[in-house]
Amino acid sequence: MADVSDTRVERSSTAACVAGRDREGHQESGVHITQSSIFYYRAQFDDVDEQAASAGSAFTQRYDQISCGGFHGEMARIEVPDAYVLKENANQRMIQVGQTSGIAIFWIWRADWGFRCNGRALDVTTPLILSCGSVYEAVSGPLDDIAMHISEDALRSWCDTVEGFELPNFTGLLPTGVLPATYAARMQRRFGEIFERLEREPALSEQSDWRADLRDLLFHFAASAVAAPCLGCERVGRRERNFLRVVNRARDFIEANKHQRISIEDLSRYAGASRRNLHYAFANLLGVTPSSYLRAVRLNAARRDIKRRAVEGELLADIAARWGFFHLSYFAADYRRHFGELPSETAHIGHQGQLEQHSPAH
Repeated sequence: MADVSDTRVERSSTAACVAGRDREGHQESGVHITQSSIFYYRAQFDDVDEQAASAGSAFTQRYDQISCGGFHGEMARIEVPDAYVLKENANQRMIQVGQTSGIAIFWIWRADWGFRCNGRALDVTTPLILSCGSVYEAVSGPLDDIAMHISEDALRSWCDTVEGFELPNFTGLLPTGVLPATYAARMQRRFGEIFERLEREPALSEQSDWRADLRDLLFHFAASAVAAPCLGCERVGRRERNFLRVVNRARDFIEANKHQRISIEDLSRYAGASRRNLHYAFANLLGVTPSSYLRAVRLNAARRDIKRRAVEGELLADIAARWGFFHLSYFAADYRRHFGELPSETAHIGHQGQLEQHSPAH
């Protein structure tokens, strides 16, 4: 497993993570980098794809925005030896799909609509731990959260030598328990103070002693999450399992037929559920109707193609038709309602981003 300390704030190939670490205040298409150094990175985003890409090389992921309105978010990332920690917020409901390259911990501080990962409801007392290579799928409302990536070998050594227990071997989700509420609140306050101080004093991230103390806190929290007493939080109820099965089958059908016309009857038949149960499943797990979800998925896909249009020169009408929008005016209205801007505005931003990426400064 690669040591995270060997990948100093790796920049993604997308515009979200620009090359050059001294470009504080730099404005990229959809991204405003406010602070950037060797070990610390903080940026604000107006594009959901750019925010997803800014999490670093340990998280290969995609975000789909499923609620309507302009996207605004922020990501801060601090590296320590063998690990790094992210603090993220976003103002829209999203589906987050990805894979980790090491042990990952998702710790939810606030989720207005709730947060589910691989079918489990999470909150501040129930962090979720995934093994190296795990695939995750999260549904979140407007949220604040912490994500941690840790070298498995380093965490095993810490648990053995410092905490006095052996980290269990596991694949997928570790059946973690419930943290004491007072401890969770104290750790939330500690990490919050750390990121607030970094905003004021980003140079702290260059101090080896300060980073060593942060590493100790991070590994102690991870070990505490692993060792927390299990009170049944790892079990997904029968009702939720049924909802998850219906939604997953419907989404598989959408993915397999992403360029075809799909009706609610098609989804119900493939998912093995009545229209009513299909509606209940989507409403409970995703907070949207099946038809709204289908429209959102296709709008997100069209948006990605529109941003790539700057290179390929494809017509907006052709992109819209490929994703099932055959009336350009209706497509533009739906698109603006969902993302807060017109397709032509997205195309212009994407073109500007391509010009910046190919300018001599890059």
